Parts: sequence; structure tokens; C-alpha cells
Amino acid sequence: MKKLLGTLLLTMTAVASANSVKIYSTWDYTAEITPRFEINADLGRAWLEVEVDSCGMDPDCDSDEVRVKVEGLKFNTELKQIELTQNGETFVCADVRTRGRGIFRSTRLRETGNCTFNKVIEIKNVDDGFYIKRRKYQTIFLETK
Repeated sequence: MKKLLGTLLLTMTAVASANSVKIYSTWDYTAEITPRFEINADLGRAWLEVEVDSCGMDPDCDSDEVRVKVEGLKFNTELKQIELTQNGETFVCADVRTRGRGIFRSTRLRETGNCTFNKVIEIKNVDDGFYIKRRKYQTIFLETK
């Protein structure tokens, strides 16, 4: 049983290869986690906005939003693209389109499919100083193709 669990954990760890970046991790493995790209076009910056909805069916509960800075992620102001540079290689994650005029002006991000999000459920040992407990964690990775 221990060998099977070890093999399973190694397989899950292999998913987090050199072409993936850990974005967010939580012990609430039932939470609905939705990452999306956001930009500041004036400064040429890009980041990930992670919405964590652990409310379930509770209508009075609000979801949390977390900003995550990813090393190598930037907004290219000339090409109007979100780019991720890893190991000397640049991937275009999203194209940015601005349409309309005045108050009808809107900016939309269209993901290219080169950067995808992968959810993995991991089992970790947590030492609280008195006991060692096994807990499930939900981890989101940003993977490049």
C-alpha cells in the first residue's frame, strides 16, 4: 500500500515538470478555483487573478480573490500579448483586443492555449508540533506547451 501511494505521489509530482509553475495551493480541496490573466497595459505588467470559491451552495458567502505574480509573466505593449518566459523560451499566453470608443471601449483577453491551468490533488503530511496528520491539498499549476 505504501509503495502504491508513493508511486501515485511521484506520478502527481511528475505533472509539475520544468514547464509548469505552481500558482496556488489550498487545503480546501473542494473549493472551486478559477485563475485568469489580468494586465496593466500602461505599465506593461501581467499577473494572475485567482478566484477561490469555497462557499458551495451558501448564497451569503463571497468568494476570495488572490493576485499571484508569476516570474517571467509580462504584458508586451507593442504586440499586445501576455507572454511567459521560462528557461529562455517565450510563450504567448493571451492576445489582448481593445474595441469600441469612449464609454463603450472594452479590453478583452483571448487565451491562445499555449498556457493552460492544471489542478492536482496532493496528499501531504502536516506536522502541527504534536501530531502528524495527512491532509489533501488542491494545487493549481500554470503549464506551457
